[in-house]
Amino acid sequence: MNAFFNVMLGYLARCGNFLRKKQVRTPALIVIALGITFFVGGMTSIFEFRGSSWPHVIRYKTIEILGLAKFAGLEGGVNFSSARYEFVTIFKANTPGVFQLTTTDTKNILGIERSSGQLLLLTPDGKSYTEKIISPSVFPKDADGKPIFNAAKTLVNSKPPIVMGVLYTDKKLLYSLAVQEKVNKKECQALVLYEVPLPSLDTAPTGLIERFRTPCIADLQNGVMWAGRIVRNNEKIFLSIGEQRYDRSQYPKTDMVSAADLVVTKTVFGKILAFDPVTYKYEIYSTGHRNAQGLFWDNDNKRLLSSEHGPNGGDELNVITKGGHYGWPTVTYGKPYPTMFPSGEPEVNDSKNPGTGVDVSPTRKGIFSGTHDGFLPPLMSWSPGTGMGNLFHVALNSPLKDWRNDIIVAMMGESRLHRLRLHKGAVVFDENININARVRDLFLLSTGDIALGLDKGALVIIRVADDV
Repeated sequence: MNAFFNVMLGYLARCGNFLRKKQVRTPALIVIALGITFFVGGMTSIFEFRGSSWPHVIRYKTIEILGLAKFAGLEGGVNFSSARYEFVTIFKANTPGVFQLTTTDTKNILGIERSSGQLLLLTPDGKSYTEKIISPSVFPKDADGKPIFNAAKTLVNSKPPIVMGVLYTDKKLLYSLAVQEKVNKKECQALVLYEVPLPSLDTAPTGLIERFRTPCIADLQNGVMWAGRIVRNNEKIFLSIGEQRYDRSQYPKTDMVSAADLVVTKTVFGKILAFDPVTYKYEIYSTGHRNAQGLFWDNDNKRLLSSEHGPNGGDELNVITKGGHYGWPTVTYGKPYPTMFPSGEPEVNDSKNPGTGVDVSPTRKGIFSGTHDGFLPPLMSWSPGTGMGNLFHVALNSPLKDWRNDIIVAMMGESRLHRLRLHKGAVVFDENININARVRDLFLLSTGDIALGLDKGALVIIRVADDV
């Protein structure tokens, strides 16, 4: 042991002598400083990127620390192009934040900041937009009369309160909020649908009405699994709710949910609900949804569209029919995760050999992967997972003539948009459009402008370059 310490001391002494040389001192100190910086950054990322792989953490922290992110601060905006199309930023809001988006009249944009509840209005003004803060927060208030607030604004923020979806309709604002609270002295999370009366966009709202609330689940690690998108047609308001009875790998949360609740079909988890817009009485519209973070009513074709996160791959685009069952957690085109959640133990089906028959063997408590047999299949599915965000259908009268009747889906994990064209009900064309920014929400206006809520903390509006 003494010999080992003597060797180490000798090594340190030689390092010290080396660093005393003037020509190497500065570079060596820079390397040491960078090493300390990356170590601290990596340690903080354990909490900021819980559930992410270390390569992802290292890559992101490297970009962030060295200031190489193309959209850090956005430098005025984002531009994106495909093989044939080019868009440029025409407006960037001065108010920072990660915004969920809706429209008041297909031309104005309302944005609600998902961590603070700040309400922002963007109004067309010539070739740009004007910006107005309607309310510093529309969140419910705490015991001291102050709006609840989430100070953690990170790339992946899963700590409630978080706004999951928003809709403006009939002079009122609806938003879904993932909240954390105590029930019977135990911390748990729930999804709540709030209504904010907005008789005028010129004055701050004063009221807040709770319209719906899910059961509270004692799982504090899955705040991003609540879905919570809101859309409507002429008759119903639709709300997607994530399947919180099962973990991300399809295992039932038996320590949090009773055996009876795991099989009762009337539970709201993993469902899309249809509400009466006056009474807020609801019916289960469809089931078998894992985490539908995109929802859009296609008025031209009278259909409800959803984009949905799969497990380890198997992200889906679905056409939703009333009474339909879309398979989760029984079937998925995704694969089991390499390890079980949350134990971290190796998954029994962890195999990359297609000759093993893993995808067709129900070894995971009767759950299949790689198939949708017996359930409604998706319109399109992607593997590896793309981290799907929201979506929209391009109206038949849109100024974007080449895109009419197409479906645009934001892929958060890829920092891309996908433009999908259908023929006789099947996807026949999938165009990848690089945007170099993680799009949390997006909305196509009747003018052809596209509003983007970016995870890096900005709300921008983009337009076809030729029209600027």
